Amino acid sequence: MFRRYMHKRERHFAMLNDNRVVRPFEWGTEFITENPNGDDPHASFSEFSRRVIANSDDYFSVPEDIEFKFEKRLYPSIASMNAADLQAPINQIELPVLEWPSAVHTPSVENNTAYAAFFPHETNRKSAVIVLPHWNAKAGTYFDLCKFFNKVGLSALRLTLPYHEERMPPELERADYLV
Repeated sequence: MFRRYMHKRERHFAMLNDNRVVRPFEWGTEFITENPNGDDPHASFSEFSRRVIANSDDYFSVPEDIEFKFEKRLYPSIASMNAADLQAPINQIELPVLEWPSAVHTPSVENNTAYAAFFPHETNRKSAVIVLPHWNAKAGTYFDLCKFFNKVGLSALRLTLPYHEERMPPELERADYLV
């Protein structure tokens, strides 16, 4: 039952707008190396994959010196919305937001900081759910789901996906770089 509901909602949200951009194919070697130097992209990705698999513990480990910030903010932030979003009335709420530098560095400075809105349960501080919105979700979506989790006794942490909301470079309207 819940599965059918979630799939229906995902399809609904996926069709809300049509501002899709068809971009030419690019390998994206700038995301795996700082200096592609015109090397064969297929060979570059093969070598990158080999290195990551051989050193997967290092690649997926989290640096010990990460600095987390936890502060109350108005959410969704105006900066996380595109021009079309700003045409409609904005309903902001104050939420505790966790912020930290991403362990994965990309060419987009905005994407190199991760964010998560925290919906704490009043009494249960031991159980929590991490909520990952669908691709291209608008700022502030899934807040109601997080509040539902609060009602059933769970805290919720709603993560902002890469290249979404505050993490989106100014030249994008959709999370095209995540594809």
